[in-house]
Amino acid sequence: LFNDTKSSLNNKYKNATEFVYAFREEIVVISVLAALKNGSNLVFDSQIELAALEAIRRGYSGISPSASVEDISLYFQSVPQEEILGHVNHVVGITHEILVVDAINTSGIGDIATQFKDTNHPAEDVRIIYSDGVTEDVQIKATDSISYIHEHLRNNPDVDVIATDEIASAMNNEQVTSSGFENEELRQVVEQTLGELSEHTYNEYVVGGTLAVIISLAINITPLLKQYFSA
Repeated sequence: LFNDTKSSLNNKYKNATEFVYAFREEIVVISVLAALKNGSNLVFDSQIELAALEAIRRGYSGISPSASVEDISLYFQSVPQEEILGHVNHVVGITHEILVVDAINTSGIGDIATQFKDTNHPAEDVRIIYSDGVTEDVQIKATDSISYIHEHLRNNPDVDVIATDEIASAMNNEQVTSSGFENEELRQVVEQTLGELSEHTYNEYVVGGTLAVIISLAINITPLLKQYFSA
């Protein structure tokens, strides 16, 4: 197998052994990324990643509430790369709602929060029953746009907002409370999560002939590489 690989690289590289050594770090990294193709090595364990997976299960009718990571990955593999950004916006909002509800329910002060059944519920996203029995419906916003919050308050003056930290701090409005989560961090984690689920993180490495050869090599001689590096 190694000799066959060596022959196929003769047009660009005089010695396949030198090629493997020169690109050893890239090969290891891309071998891991290539494993995303079958979804078997996808691991999400941070608080935001787990909330993002739950948001996907909640926010897509085509995905079962009990869908595995592999099932979710298969669903997003059919999504064109240029459409991923729209999905990021959708998932970030629901992820933020889940994180806020979790934070309230685990605060230890007796407040209880629940999301409305419909993810597109008008005006309010979450119902909070405070420890004193008072009930309040609030809007949850993950955004970097102050005007977006102002628009909501103009249209729904009686519905307070729990917003991501950057906006809440900038507005200094008593109707706008910080969730404690940063919008930028939420977006970054959700973008990375959807990228891995949809394989676009993997595909972004296929940008030229050299990297295409590296990926092909990595996929086909991973067992050989493991022996090579352990030695």
